[in-house]
Amino acid sequence: MNKGSRKIMIFIIITLVIIIAIISAIIILLNNNENVPEQISVIDQGGDDLVTGYASDNNNDISSNTFKDINTCISIYVQSLNTENGRFYGKDANGNYIRIADKNAVNSEIYPLLSEKYIKENNISVDNVDKYVKTTNISLNYIPLEIKVLQNKNINSFIAHGLLETFEYNVTDEIFLVVNVDVENEIFSIEPINEEYNSVNEIAINKLETTIKDNQNNKFIRSYQKSEEISKDYISLYKRLALGAPERMYNLLDKEYREARFGSVESFKKYVEQNRERIIGTRLEKYKFDTNNDYEQFVCIDQYGNYYIFREKAVLDYTVLLDTYSIDLPEFLEEYNQASDEKKVLMNIQKVLSAIKAQDYRYVYNKLDSSYRDTYFKEATNFVKYITSNYPNNSTFSYGNYEKNGDVYIYEIQIKNENGSSTNKKIAVKLGEGTDFLMSFIID
Repeated sequence: MNKGSRKIMIFIIITLVIIIAIISAIIILLNNNENVPEQISVIDQGGDDLVTGYASDNNNDISSNTFKDINTCISIYVQSLNTENGRFYGKDANGNYIRIADKNAVNSEIYPLLSEKYIKENNISVDNVDKYVKTTNISLNYIPLEIKVLQNKNINSFIAHGLLETFEYNVTDEIFLVVNVDVENEIFSIEPINEEYNSVNEIAINKLETTIKDNQNNKFIRSYQKSEEISKDYISLYKRLALGAPERMYNLLDKEYREARFGSVESFKKYVEQNRERIIGTRLEKYKFDTNNDYEQFVCIDQYGNYYIFREKAVLDYTVLLDTYSIDLPEFLEEYNQASDEKKVLMNIQKVLSAIKAQDYRYVYNKLDSSYRDTYFKEATNFVKYITSNYPNNSTFSYGNYEKNGDVYIYEIQIKNENGSSTNKKIAVKLGEGTDFLMSFIID
Protein backbone atom coordinates (compact mmCIF):
# COMPACT_ATOMS: atom_id res chain seq x y z
CA MET A 1 0.00 0.00 0.00
CA ASN A 2 1.52 3.29 -1.12
CA LYS A 3 1.64 6.46 1.01
CA GLY A 4 -1.37 8.05 -0.66
CA SER A 5 -3.55 4.98 -0.08
CA ARG A 6 -2.42 4.76 3.53
CA LYS A 7 -3.38 8.41 4.14
CA ILE A 8 -6.80 7.87 2.59
CA MET A 9 -7.36 4.77 4.75
CA ILE A 10 -6.35 6.65 7.93
CA PHE A 11 -8.65 9.53 7.02
CA ILE A 12 -11.58 7.12 6.49
CA ILE A 13 -10.95 5.37 9.85
CA ILE A 14 -10.75 8.68 11.74
CA THR A 15 -13.94 9.90 10.05
CA LEU A 16 -15.78 6.69 11.00
CA VAL A 17 -14.62 6.98 14.62
CA ILE A 18 -15.89 10.58 14.81
CA ILE A 19 -19.26 9.61 13.29
CA ILE A 20 -19.65 6.68 15.72
CA ALA A 21 -18.80 8.99 18.67
CA ILE A 22 -21.39 11.55 17.56
CA ILE A 23 -24.09 8.89 17.11
CA SER A 24 -23.29 7.43 20.55
CA ALA A 25 -23.55 10.85 22.18
CA ILE A 26 -26.92 11.47 20.53
CA ILE A 27 -28.22 8.08 21.71
CA ILE A 28 -27.07 8.76 25.27
CA LEU A 29 -28.69 12.20 25.22
CA LEU A 30 -31.97 10.78 23.95
CA ASN A 31 -31.95 8.02 26.56
CA ASN A 32 -31.28 10.54 29.32
CA ASN A 33 -34.17 12.68 28.14
CA GLU A 34 -36.46 9.65 28.08
CA ASN A 35 -35.55 8.86 31.69
CA VAL A 36 -36.59 12.30 32.99
CA PRO A 37 -39.94 11.88 34.81
CA GLU A 38 -42.60 13.92 33.04
CA GLN A 39 -44.22 14.99 36.31
CA ILE A 40 -41.11 16.87 37.46
CA SER A 41 -41.39 20.48 36.40
CA VAL A 42 -39.24 23.37 37.59
CA ILE A 43 -41.27 25.91 39.55
CA ASP A 44 -38.70 28.69 39.58
CA GLN A 45 -35.07 28.68 38.49
CA GLY A 46 -34.40 31.86 40.41
CA GLY A 47 -32.65 35.01 39.30
CA ASP A 48 -30.78 38.01 40.59
CA ASP A 49 -33.65 39.18 42.78
CA LEU A 50 -34.62 37.16 45.82
CA VAL A 51 -38.06 38.76 45.87
CA THR A 52 -40.03 38.85 42.61
CA GLY A 53 -42.07 41.88 43.69
CA TYR A 54 -42.44 44.16 46.70
CA ALA A 55 -45.47 43.67 48.92
CA SER A 56 -46.39 45.01 52.34
CA ASP A 57 -49.04 42.54 53.36
CA ASN A 58 -49.09 38.82 54.03
CA ASN A 59 -49.73 37.85 50.40
CA ASN A 60 -46.15 38.46 49.36
CA ASP A 61 -44.92 37.75 45.89
CA ILE A 62 -42.13 35.52 47.15
CA SER A 63 -40.79 32.70 45.01
CA SER A 64 -40.49 29.16 46.31
CA ASN A 65 -36.71 29.50 46.06
CA THR A 66 -36.78 32.63 48.20
CA PHE A 67 -38.91 30.89 50.80
CA LYS A 68 -36.51 27.95 50.93
CA ASP A 69 -33.54 30.30 51.33
CA ILE A 70 -35.18 32.13 54.24
CA ASN A 71 -36.00 28.83 55.96
CA THR A 72 -32.40 27.71 55.46
CA CYS A 73 -31.13 30.86 57.17
CA ILE A 74 -33.57 30.44 60.06
CA SER A 75 -32.62 26.78 60.48
CA ILE A 76 -28.93 27.70 60.73
CA TYR A 77 -29.84 30.26 63.40
CA VAL A 78 -32.09 27.83 65.34
CA GLN A 79 -29.36 25.18 65.35
CA SER A 80 -26.96 27.70 66.89
CA LEU A 81 -29.31 28.16 69.87
CA ASN A 82 -28.77 24.63 71.18
CA THR A 83 -26.45 24.87 74.19
CA GLU A 84 -26.08 21.08 74.26
CA ASN A 85 -25.03 20.67 70.64
CA GLY A 86 -22.78 17.69 70.06
CA ARG A 87 -19.94 19.88 68.79
CA PHE A 88 -19.53 21.24 72.33
CA TYR A 89 -18.62 17.74 73.56
CA GLY A 90 -15.62 15.48 73.12
CA LYS A 91 -13.97 12.42 74.63
CA ASP A 92 -11.58 12.41 77.57
CA ALA A 93 -8.55 10.15 77.95
CA ASN A 94 -10.82 7.29 79.05
CA GLY A 95 -13.13 7.63 76.06
CA ASN A 96 -15.96 9.23 78.02
CA TYR A 97 -17.93 12.13 76.55
CA ILE A 98 -17.32 15.41 78.38
CA ARG A 99 -18.19 19.02 77.66
CA ILE A 100 -15.24 20.81 76.09
CA ALA A 101 -16.84 24.22 75.54
CA ASP A 102 -18.04 26.90 77.96
CA LYS A 103 -20.89 29.42 77.70
CA ASN A 104 -18.85 31.72 75.47
CA ALA A 105 -18.52 28.95 72.90
CA VAL A 106 -22.32 28.88 72.60
CA ASN A 107 -22.51 32.67 72.45
CA SER A 108 -19.79 32.67 69.79
CA GLU A 109 -22.01 30.49 67.60
CA ILE A 110 -24.95 32.90 67.90
CA TYR A 111 -23.24 36.31 67.83
CA PRO A 112 -22.04 36.21 64.18
CA LEU A 113 -25.61 35.52 63.01
CA LEU A 114 -27.13 38.63 64.62
CA SER A 115 -27.65 41.82 62.64
CA GLU A 116 -25.38 44.79 63.28
CA LYS A 117 -28.46 46.87 64.02
CA TYR A 118 -29.66 44.47 66.71
CA ILE A 119 -26.18 44.29 68.22
CA LYS A 120 -25.79 48.10 68.35
CA GLU A 121 -29.28 48.78 69.67
CA ASN A 122 -28.78 46.38 72.58
CA ASN A 123 -25.02 46.77 73.18
CA ILE A 124 -24.55 43.05 72.64
CA SER A 125 -21.18 41.37 73.00
CA VAL A 126 -20.16 37.73 72.89
CA ASP A 127 -20.24 37.73 76.69
CA ASN A 128 -23.88 38.80 77.03
CA VAL A 129 -25.54 37.29 73.92
CA ASP A 130 -27.58 34.89 76.07
CA LYS A 131 -29.33 37.87 77.74
CA TYR A 132 -30.84 38.97 74.43
CA VAL A 133 -31.31 35.66 72.65
CA LYS A 134 -33.39 32.80 74.01
CA THR A 135 -31.37 29.58 73.87
CA THR A 136 -32.42 25.95 74.26
CA ASN A 137 -30.81 22.73 75.46
CA ILE A 138 -32.31 20.47 72.77
CA SER A 139 -32.28 20.21 68.97
CA LEU A 140 -35.27 21.88 67.35
CA ASN A 141 -36.89 22.19 63.94
CA TYR A 142 -38.32 25.44 62.61
CA ILE A 143 -41.90 25.15 61.30
CA PRO A 144 -42.89 28.18 59.15
CA LEU A 145 -46.33 29.77 59.62
CA GLU A 146 -46.15 33.28 58.14
CA ILE A 147 -43.76 35.50 56.25
CA LYS A 148 -43.86 39.16 55.25
CA VAL A 149 -41.65 41.29 53.02
CA LEU A 150 -40.11 44.37 54.68
CA GLN A 151 -37.75 45.57 51.97
CA ASN A 152 -36.65 44.49 48.52
CA LYS A 153 -33.32 46.25 47.98
CA ASN A 154 -29.67 45.25 48.09
CA ILE A 155 -30.52 43.79 51.47
CA ASN A 156 -33.81 41.89 51.43
CA SER A 157 -35.60 41.82 54.77
CA PHE A 158 -38.52 39.69 55.96
CA ILE A 159 -40.49 39.07 59.13
CA ALA A 160 -40.89 35.34 59.73
CA HIS A 161 -43.27 33.68 62.19
CA GLY A 162 -43.03 30.02 63.07
CA LEU A 163 -42.94 27.27 65.65
CA LEU A 164 -40.01 25.47 67.23
CA GLU A 165 -40.62 21.75 67.46
CA THR A 166 -38.61 18.80 68.78
CA PHE A 167 -37.79 15.80 66.64
CA GLU A 168 -40.54 14.02 68.60
CA TYR A 169 -43.10 16.53 67.23
CA ASN A 170 -43.55 18.50 70.46
CA VAL A 171 -43.88 22.27 70.02
CA THR A 172 -41.68 24.13 72.51
CA ASP A 173 -41.97 27.76 71.42
CA GLU A 174 -43.38 30.26 68.94
CA ILE A 175 -40.94 32.77 67.44
CA PHE A 176 -40.88 35.96 65.35
CA LEU A 177 -37.70 36.99 63.56
CA VAL A 178 -36.44 39.59 61.12
CA VAL A 179 -34.35 37.82 58.47
CA ASN A 180 -31.97 39.97 56.40
CA VAL A 181 -30.52 38.46 53.24
CA ASP A 182 -27.74 39.62 50.94
CA VAL A 183 -28.52 37.54 47.86
CA GLU A 184 -25.44 38.40 45.83
CA ASN A 185 -23.01 37.32 48.56
CA GLU A 186 -25.25 34.59 50.03
CA ILE A 187 -25.01 35.87 53.59
CA PHE A 188 -27.68 36.71 56.16
CA SER A 189 -28.37 38.17 59.59
CA ILE A 190 -31.10 37.66 62.19
CA GLU A 191 -32.95 39.99 64.56
CA PRO A 192 -35.00 38.22 67.26
CA ILE A 193 -38.33 39.88 68.11
CA ASN A 194 -38.85 39.40 71.83
CA GLU A 195 -42.25 41.08 72.20
CA GLU A 196 -45.38 38.94 71.97
CA TYR A 197 -47.47 39.11 68.80
CA ASN A 198 -50.16 37.03 67.12
CA SER A 199 -49.25 37.76 63.51
CA VAL A 200 -46.52 39.34 61.39
CA ASN A 201 -49.05 41.97 60.33
CA GLU A 202 -49.05 43.39 63.87
CA ILE A 203 -45.33 44.18 63.71
CA ALA A 204 -43.89 47.48 62.47
CA ILE A 205 -40.13 47.78 61.98
CA ASN A 206 -38.94 51.39 61.84
CA LYS A 207 -35.32 50.84 60.86
CA LEU A 208 -33.98 48.14 58.56
CA GLU A 209 -30.56 46.64 58.06
CA THR A 210 -28.52 48.25 55.26
CA THR A 211 -25.39 46.08 55.21
CA ILE A 212 -24.34 42.58 56.20
CA LYS A 213 -20.70 41.65 56.79
CA ASP A 214 -19.46 38.23 55.73
CA ASN A 215 -18.06 36.46 58.80
CA GLN A 216 -18.13 32.93 57.33
CA ASN A 217 -20.64 31.79 59.99
CA ASN A 218 -23.53 33.61 58.31
CA LYS A 219 -23.22 32.08 54.85
CA PHE A 220 -25.93 29.99 53.18
CA ILE A 221 -26.32 28.20 49.86
CA ARG A 222 -29.16 29.38 47.62
CA SER A 223 -31.83 26.86 46.63
CA TYR A 224 -33.40 26.19 43.25
CA GLN A 225 -36.47 24.11 43.93
CA LYS A 226 -38.40 21.79 41.66
CA SER A 227 -41.95 20.64 42.26
CA GLU A 228 -40.64 17.34 43.65
CA GLU A 229 -38.76 19.11 46.47
CA ILE A 230 -41.72 21.40 47.14
CA SER A 231 -44.02 18.36 47.36
CA LYS A 232 -41.68 16.72 49.86
CA ASP A 233 -41.55 19.93 51.90
CA TYR A 234 -45.35 20.11 51.96
CA ILE A 235 -45.60 16.51 53.19
CA SER A 236 -43.06 17.29 55.92
CA LEU A 237 -44.93 20.48 56.86
CA TYR A 238 -48.21 18.54 57.10
CA LYS A 239 -46.62 15.92 59.36
CA ARG A 240 -45.02 18.51 61.63
CA LEU A 241 -48.18 20.58 62.04
CA ALA A 242 -50.61 17.67 62.30
CA LEU A 243 -48.56 15.96 65.02
CA GLY A 244 -47.26 19.05 66.83
CA ALA A 245 -49.99 21.65 66.31
CA PRO A 246 -53.18 19.90 65.12
CA GLU A 247 -55.35 23.00 65.71
CA ARG A 248 -53.25 24.97 63.24
CA MET A 249 -53.31 22.13 60.73
CA TYR A 250 -57.08 21.86 61.04
CA ASN A 251 -57.44 25.54 60.19
CA LEU A 252 -55.29 25.02 57.09
CA LEU A 253 -57.64 22.33 55.78
CA ASP A 254 -59.97 23.47 53.00
CA LYS A 255 -63.10 24.71 54.81
CA GLU A 256 -65.63 22.70 52.80
CA TYR A 257 -63.42 19.62 53.06
CA ARG A 258 -62.74 19.79 56.81
CA GLU A 259 -66.45 20.20 57.56
CA ALA A 260 -67.34 17.21 55.38
CA ARG A 261 -64.51 14.96 56.57
CA PHE A 262 -64.03 15.90 60.23
CA GLY A 263 -66.67 18.39 61.34
CA SER A 264 -64.63 19.65 64.30
CA VAL A 265 -61.06 20.13 65.46
CA GLU A 266 -61.67 17.49 68.15
CA SER A 267 -62.50 14.95 65.45
CA PHE A 268 -59.34 15.86 63.56
CA LYS A 269 -57.22 15.52 66.69
CA LYS A 270 -58.70 12.06 67.24
CA TYR A 271 -57.88 11.15 63.64
CA VAL A 272 -54.27 12.28 64.10
CA GLU A 273 -53.90 10.35 67.34
CA GLN A 274 -55.36 7.18 65.84
CA ASN A 275 -53.04 7.45 62.82
CA ARG A 276 -49.99 8.86 64.58
CA GLU A 277 -47.53 6.10 63.64
CA ARG A 278 -48.70 6.07 60.03
CA ILE A 279 -48.35 9.86 59.78
CA ILE A 280 -44.83 9.73 61.27
CA GLY A 281 -43.82 7.14 58.67
CA THR A 282 -45.42 8.93 55.73
CA ARG A 283 -43.15 9.56 52.77
CA LEU A 284 -43.77 10.91 49.29
CA GLU A 285 -44.15 8.15 46.69
CA LYS A 286 -45.73 9.99 43.75
CA TYR A 287 -46.76 13.53 42.99
CA LYS A 288 -48.30 15.73 40.32
CA PHE A 289 -48.06 19.48 39.87
CA ASP A 290 -50.85 21.48 38.20
CA THR A 291 -51.61 25.15 37.73
CA ASN A 292 -55.03 26.71 38.13
CA ASN A 293 -56.33 30.24 37.64
CA ASP A 294 -56.52 30.74 41.42
CA TYR A 295 -53.78 28.48 42.75
CA GLU A 296 -50.99 26.01 42.07
CA GLN A 297 -51.79 22.46 43.13
CA PHE A 298 -49.47 19.76 44.43
CA VAL A 299 -51.13 16.34 44.52
CA CYS A 300 -49.02 14.01 46.67
CA ILE A 301 -49.45 10.27 47.20
CA ASP A 302 -47.67 8.42 50.00
CA GLN A 303 -46.44 4.84 50.11
CA TYR A 304 -49.84 3.69 51.41
CA GLY A 305 -51.75 5.24 48.50
CA ASN A 306 -53.14 8.11 50.59
CA TYR A 307 -53.63 11.50 48.95
CA TYR A 308 -52.50 14.93 50.20
CA ILE A 309 -53.57 17.88 48.07
CA PHE A 310 -51.94 21.27 48.66
CA ARG A 311 -53.46 24.31 46.93
CA GLU A 312 -51.09 27.26 47.08
CA LYS A 313 -52.19 30.81 46.28
CA ALA A 314 -48.91 32.29 47.52
CA VAL A 315 -46.08 31.31 49.84
CA LEU A 316 -47.63 30.11 53.12
CA ASP A 317 -51.10 30.92 51.78
CA TYR A 318 -52.39 27.43 51.10
CA THR A 319 -55.13 24.94 51.93
CA VAL A 320 -54.95 21.18 52.34
CA LEU A 321 -57.18 18.20 51.50
CA LEU A 322 -56.34 14.73 52.78
CA ASP A 323 -58.35 12.65 50.32
CA THR A 324 -60.16 12.76 47.00
CA TYR A 325 -63.53 11.39 48.11
CA SER A 326 -64.92 13.56 50.92
CA ILE A 327 -65.85 16.36 48.53
CA ASP A 328 -66.08 16.34 44.75
CA LEU A 329 -62.97 18.00 43.36
CA PRO A 330 -63.23 19.95 40.08
CA GLU A 331 -61.05 17.36 38.33
CA PHE A 332 -63.36 14.57 39.51
CA LEU A 333 -66.52 16.40 38.43
CA GLU A 334 -65.16 17.12 34.96
CA GLU A 335 -64.32 13.46 34.39
CA TYR A 336 -67.46 12.17 36.11
CA ASN A 337 -69.87 14.29 34.05
CA GLN A 338 -68.39 12.93 30.84
CA ALA A 339 -68.22 9.29 31.98
CA SER A 340 -70.45 6.37 31.10
CA ASP A 341 -72.59 4.87 33.87
CA GLU A 342 -70.17 1.95 34.14
CA LYS A 343 -67.25 4.30 34.68
CA LYS A 344 -69.24 6.41 37.16
CA VAL A 345 -69.85 3.28 39.21
CA LEU A 346 -66.12 2.48 39.16
CA MET A 347 -65.26 6.04 40.21
CA ASN A 348 -67.65 5.76 43.17
CA ILE A 349 -66.25 2.37 44.15
CA GLN A 350 -62.80 3.96 44.08
CA LYS A 351 -64.04 6.57 46.54
CA VAL A 352 -65.26 3.84 48.87
CA LEU A 353 -62.03 1.84 48.65
CA SER A 354 -59.97 5.01 49.24
CA ALA A 355 -62.05 5.72 52.35
CA ILE A 356 -61.44 2.16 53.57
CA LYS A 357 -57.68 2.56 53.07
CA ALA A 358 -57.89 5.80 55.06
CA GLN A 359 -59.92 3.99 57.76
CA ASP A 360 -62.70 6.52 57.22
CA TYR A 361 -65.45 4.01 57.94
CA ARG A 362 -68.01 6.71 58.71
CA TYR A 363 -67.94 7.83 55.08
CA VAL A 364 -68.52 4.27 53.84
CA TYR A 365 -71.25 3.59 56.42
CA ASN A 366 -73.15 6.70 55.31
CA LYS A 367 -73.08 5.49 51.71
CA LEU A 368 -74.84 2.20 52.51
CA ASP A 369 -78.34 1.64 51.16
CA SER A 370 -80.66 2.25 54.11
CA SER A 371 -82.58 -1.04 53.84
CA TYR A 372 -79.32 -2.97 53.50
CA ARG A 373 -77.82 -1.11 56.47
CA ASP A 374 -80.87 -1.76 58.66
CA THR A 375 -80.81 -5.45 57.73
CA TYR A 376 -77.12 -6.19 58.27
CA PHE A 377 -75.46 -3.34 60.14
CA LYS A 378 -77.80 -1.36 62.38
CA GLU A 379 -74.83 -0.80 64.66
CA ALA A 380 -71.89 1.01 63.06
CA THR A 381 -69.47 -0.97 65.23
CA ASN A 382 -70.57 -4.23 63.59
CA PHE A 383 -70.01 -2.69 60.19
CA VAL A 384 -66.47 -1.63 61.11
CA LYS A 385 -65.72 -5.20 62.28
CA TYR A 386 -66.97 -6.56 58.95
CA ILE A 387 -64.92 -4.12 56.88
CA THR A 388 -61.69 -4.55 58.83
CA SER A 389 -62.03 -8.35 58.54
CA ASN A 390 -62.95 -8.51 54.85
CA TYR A 391 -61.39 -5.35 53.39
CA PRO A 392 -58.16 -4.74 55.36
CA ASN A 393 -56.95 -1.18 54.81
CA ASN A 394 -53.39 -2.35 54.07
CA SER A 395 -54.58 -4.51 51.15
CA THR A 396 -54.37 -3.80 47.44
CA PHE A 397 -57.73 -3.57 45.67
CA SER A 398 -58.40 -4.22 41.98
CA TYR A 399 -61.53 -4.60 39.86
CA GLY A 400 -62.85 -7.65 38.06
CA ASN A 401 -65.95 -8.38 36.00
CA TYR A 402 -69.31 -6.74 36.57
CA GLU A 403 -72.95 -7.57 35.99
CA LYS A 404 -75.99 -5.32 35.79
CA ASN A 405 -79.25 -6.13 37.57
CA GLY A 406 -81.79 -3.45 36.69
CA ASP A 407 -80.22 -0.16 37.76
CA VAL A 408 -77.75 -1.84 40.12
CA TYR A 409 -74.18 -2.62 39.07
CA ILE A 410 -72.35 -5.44 40.84
CA TYR A 411 -68.56 -5.35 40.54
CA GLU A 412 -66.11 -8.03 41.58
CA ILE A 413 -63.28 -6.74 43.79
CA GLN A 414 -60.02 -8.60 44.18
CA ILE A 415 -58.40 -8.05 47.57
CA LYS A 416 -54.69 -8.86 47.74
CA ASN A 417 -53.32 -9.01 51.27
CA GLU A 418 -49.81 -8.15 52.43
CA ASN A 419 -48.91 -11.85 52.75
CA GLY A 420 -49.69 -12.40 49.06
CA SER A 421 -53.00 -14.20 49.54
CA SER A 422 -56.08 -12.88 47.77
CA THR A 423 -59.85 -13.11 48.00
CA ASN A 424 -62.71 -11.93 45.81
CA LYS A 425 -65.67 -9.92 47.05
CA LYS A 426 -68.52 -8.09 45.38
CA ILE A 427 -69.81 -4.52 45.77
CA ALA A 428 -73.20 -3.35 44.50
CA VAL A 429 -73.73 0.30 43.47
CA LYS A 430 -76.81 2.25 42.42
CA LEU A 431 -76.25 5.69 40.88
CA GLY A 432 -78.24 8.65 42.19
CA GLU A 433 -78.66 12.29 41.21
CA GLY A 434 -75.48 14.17 40.39
CA THR A 435 -72.61 12.34 42.06
CA ASP A 436 -74.76 10.66 44.73
CA PHE A 437 -74.81 6.89 44.97
CA LEU A 438 -75.88 4.08 47.27
CA MET A 439 -73.99 0.87 47.79
CA SER A 440 -73.87 -2.44 49.60
CA PHE A 441 -71.34 -5.18 50.18
CA ILE A 442 -72.45 -8.61 48.93
CA ILE A 443 -72.11 -10.88 51.96
CA ASP A 444 -71.19 -14.48 51.15
